[in-house]
Amino acid sequence: MAPSGGSVYPEIRAGSLPRIPLLKATKMSERLETLNKARARMLEDRDAHAKVLAAPFDRDKAERARNKFIEIQILIDALDRAIGGEGAITLQG
Repeated sequence: MAPSGGSVYPEIRAGSLPRIPLLKATKMSERLETLNKARARMLEDRDAHAKVLAAPFDRDKAERARNKFIEIQILIDALDRAIGGEGAITLQG
């Protein structure tokens, strides 16, 4: 049954919706910023190892660069998941 105003939805008044406390929102944005900075740094490191892999072949250097490249790529993937998780938390807020 509709209220006297004719709407089936309750009236929403200013301040009646739950909000993320400002401090909590700030900490989440700081975490997101930190994760993005870490990701950017890892991309730079990965690019440096890619340049070694693209250079004329030196077996020892190439093997170390390949291992570091893989290790850094795994870290970048983990950072991407963490960034996505922070975004989901912010949206759920």
